[in-house]
Amino acid sequence: MDTISVIVFFAATAVVLEILSLLRRDPSRHRGHLVLLVVDLGLLGWAIHDEAWRSWQAWAGMAMSLALVALPSLCDWLLRRGLAKERLGLALFAAQLKELCAPGEATRAQREVLADLVAVKSGRVDPVLHALRARLVDAEPEDAPAIHERIITTLAHARRWREAELHYETHLGREHPSRHPALAVHMVRAAGEAGELERAAQIVHRLEQAAAAIAVGVPAIALLQARLWLVAYAGQVELLARVLATPFGKHLGARMKAELEKIAKEHAPAAAASVDEMGGPVQYARSAGERLLDELDTPAAAAVPLRIQTAGTIGLIVLNAIVYLVTTRVARLEDGYDLVRAGASFHDAVRAGEWWRLATAMFLHDGTSLLHISLNLLTLYVFGRAIEPLFGTARFLVVYLLAGLVGNVLSLVMAHGGAGLSLGASGAVFGLVGALMVTLALRRGIWPEPWRRTLLVNLLVLSAMQLYFGAVVRVIDNWAHVGGGFGGALLALAIGPGGVLGERRAARVTVAVTAMVLGAAMVVAGALAWRTPLTTTLAKLGDRQHVVGGARVLAPSYAYRFTPTEPDWPGQEALIDPIAGIDLSPHVVGFQVSMANTLGLCVLRDRAALEKNPQSGVVLEDAPLAPELVMPGWEGRAAVARGAEGQIWLYYGKLNKDTMNALVVELHASLSARHATLREAALRKLMANTQPAG
Repeated sequence: MDTISVIVFFAATAVVLEILSLLRRDPSRHRGHLVLLVVDLGLLGWAIHDEAWRSWQAWAGMAMSLALVALPSLCDWLLRRGLAKERLGLALFAAQLKELCAPGEATRAQREVLADLVAVKSGRVDPVLHALRARLVDAEPEDAPAIHERIITTLAHARRWREAELHYETHLGREHPSRHPALAVHMVRAAGEAGELERAAQIVHRLEQAAAAIAVGVPAIALLQARLWLVAYAGQVELLARVLATPFGKHLGARMKAELEKIAKEHAPAAAASVDEMGGPVQYARSAGERLLDELDTPAAAAVPLRIQTAGTIGLIVLNAIVYLVTTRVARLEDGYDLVRAGASFHDAVRAGEWWRLATAMFLHDGTSLLHISLNLLTLYVFGRAIEPLFGTARFLVVYLLAGLVGNVLSLVMAHGGAGLSLGASGAVFGLVGALMVTLALRRGIWPEPWRRTLLVNLLVLSAMQLYFGAVVRVIDNWAHVGGGFGGALLALAIGPGGVLGERRAARVTVAVTAMVLGAAMVVAGALAWRTPLTTTLAKLGDRQHVVGGARVLAPSYAYRFTPTEPDWPGQEALIDPIAGIDLSPHVVGFQVSMANTLGLCVLRDRAALEKNPQSGVVLEDAPLAPELVMPGWEGRAAVARGAEGQIWLYYGKLNKDTMNALVVELHASLSARHATLREAALRKLMANTQPAG
């Protein structure tokens, strides 16, 4: 697995999620964007199916993903920033760029609305209204409500509140405010400006009723803004100050906060005169403000999140980063020997008694690339910020650590050939995903239903794509992902919010004790990893007979046989020692005059096979056979693969005089000076115990 393959996979995942997001809305309003996304997904799927990570399909698919998914998201961010800072020119530019990247009726309408607002800001209100009213004449009945919305929005931004309210009541007032929540917020302001506080309270009340019916799905931000303006027009200065002091209030634009505070102070005397009118609009505004404060202090508000409680998440990220820096500086984690020495979950060593590897492997990442740790820590940050405020730090840490252990145990139990070495935080991170999915599935009514359902579907798709990619790419340990996900899901059922253990004091004590025990176990595991020499671990591992190609080989028990789906020559098989980094491929060929001639023909065959794939950039060149690589009883020859730095190809041959065939053993090994003595010893042992299978 290389960087390009991971990027291709994540691009495909992003495209799938974007398609699902558009399908959950009105697909007819995003038709052009959907067509382009489907074409992009086809290109990426083609590249993934053929494992052609550097093909034109892959490059074209990644470029389209950038333009169709990433760039529209950036435009949305610029648009929000422009509106928050009242820089309508920036917002209009972002909308125009987004329409180019995501063509469709929805983006066109968004661009037109912003163009109207720019015209309104420059004083050209009447020409905009004239153009919109002219469009109403020829509009189809189903298109008329959208044009009425634009007229009302234009009047509201021009602060022509009475006209906006009159147009709303005339053309849309018979409909429930939840059908047009953004306009309902404008109407609260219009009623407040006209001194009709009771009318404003009625609109907010109807929005609250709609929000209580989860199926309706009134946007939370619309209801929140409507309440804020009602509180301000009711003159509730102190209550408004309490709301603005919350984490949510601190993220409101400075201009909006200043206007809210100004309106509240202007209406404060009238509110003081009518504050004792029980059941009146002022009293209702006060109760709406109190409900808003209560909602901003719920676990759901924290999980969206409005409050940030991420000490455990940040601590885990820092710990993983420190371990990465220490191991890359000390052990450098360049090959299998380094990974075993650092504490990776080497299955044969775990079975030999080094249980602590199940724990230390969660904090280790490959030191040859930043991609592995970067992806894991980014995912940990994203899901940690969502889960930790909801679960609490202690339960969050228990879920993370136990899910990671369960993933590594399942990887150990279900290991098959070639899956004997595992490391990384992805199993524990999958545990967080599993825990969040269970919580979202079981705890309905806490979050806005559209948000809950959308997030749950996205998590399911993301998990399915990740597991599929793990099945396609051989080096990914999918069993650790599956085990971590199931472990996190079961832990959420047991100790999550509303779980079996509940919120009783005994449950909190159990979680706290478990967290401390797990923390102590991690410290002990780290100490054992630090104190256990590599030679001690290797001494615990035995050997067994392997029959590969035309030879019987005595090799370490963890070595595995690999048969390529498209061999370079018929019957090629390889025996791989993943720890020493040695690939041994024995095969029987006809003896050609001399052993040097026979081995030379093997080199020519491999060179021709490499030339068939010029994209690899690998060229096989002859090289001298170093004295330490001379094997008793074998004639040898060496070659270096230019373009595959740090690798040497060795060819050894032995003549069978009875059949006049030669047993040729082809070896690929590392040229790294690190652990050269161990690697040379492993190589000599392999060659000393390789005999014809017959």
